Amino acid sequence: MMKHLIYVTEDDENIRNLVQVALNGSGYETAAFETAEEALGAFKVKAPQLAIFDLMLAANPDTAKVGLLYDKSQASSLGAIEDAKVYCDEKGIAYVEKTGTTSAEVQAAADALVAEGVDAVFTPQDNTVMTAELSIFEKFIDAGIPHYTGADSFALNGAFCGYGVNYEELGTKTADMAVDILVNGADPAATPIETLERGIVTVNTETAEALGLDYSMFKDMCSEVVETVTAEEFE
Repeated sequence: MMKHLIYVTEDDENIRNLVQVALNGSGYETAAFETAEEALGAFKVKAPQLAIFDLMLAANPDTAKVGLLYDKSQASSLGAIEDAKVYCDEKGIAYVEKTGTTSAEVQAAADALVAEGVDAVFTPQDNTVMTAELSIFEKFIDAGIPHYTGADSFALNGAFCGYGVNYEELGTKTADMAVDILVNGADPAATPIETLERGIVTVNTETAEALGLDYSMFKDMCSEVVETVTAEEFE
């Protein structure tokens, strides 16, 4: 019989170890992570990429060419980009790939996408591009190109839109499942799989205004819309 793999996410090492021991003792395979980000990075999540493109088409149904901007050396970006390509192929949307492994290369890639005349740019949760965002967001604004991204930090650095997992909902569902299994004695094999279908959308209102984009429809496509403005420093 195939063992069920359970991800244990807990920042307290003692609690994390106790939960692992209990689950392993019940015959289940486990993988432990200190943060939700580490757990999410351990498997390929398709939904966020698809949701971001749904937002893109909702804001501009006439989107015909999308720029894919990412760091090809980041393994976490590659799966998301492949998902994006599949989505574009299915919708008949052309795409242009540009990559960079340094801030200077990302800036050059952004210039190339502007020259290509893309209607929008997509970047997954990519640390290299996020770090360079402050140096490229105005290039996209000047060209009338919205930048859709896989984390709220991009929007804080000037991108039009960031989409991320609702970690509060993720934590609540995980805790409820853990209590049900460890306290109430529920059978993990019979526990239904929980999915997070709607994340949090973060919109940079300054960028939205500069682009003349209406994002009012986003509220019906996510669990929450958070509005922010460009900040060069995080609190």
